Amino acid sequence: MLPDVAAGTRVLDFGCGAGVIARAVRERQPDAPLTLLDIDAVALHAARQNVPDAELVLSDGLDGLGTRERFGLILSNPPLHRGKDEDFGMLDALVAGTKQYLKLRGTLVAVTQRTAGIGKLFKTAFGHSDMLLETTQFQVWSGTPK
Repeated sequence: MLPDVAAGTRVLDFGCGAGVIARAVRERQPDAPLTLLDIDAVALHAARQNVPDAELVLSDGLDGLGTRERFGLILSNPPLHRGKDEDFGMLDALVAGTKQYLKLRGTLVAVTQRTAGIGKLFKTAFGHSDMLLETTQFQVWSGTPK
């Protein structure tokens, strides 16, 4: 479930993997500047094939973005495992760090497994949050900072 993206809205795909989410954004809004961030260089290589005009950032977190222009929208299906073990650290860091990388009234949209407890995290961290979609396994949440 992707939100509408206005022309010119800068979009970050955090933990982009092969760039599937960014590719969907590109198909819906060809004029959105896209930045794709992932810790895996092989994933970024695949993302380059799927979204050739996107800016790629190899980093294990938001700090790799440096001091660039803020984003109107951050999309993520954040990694919640390190090996076989659940690890919600990346999700926590994404939510905590989002405010400094979003424009005023910018939005974070994340899809995670229901077990991640993302709803409570979003309600605590953001001034406005909504569950956009729920299945038996996943939830999609949207949050706009206070």
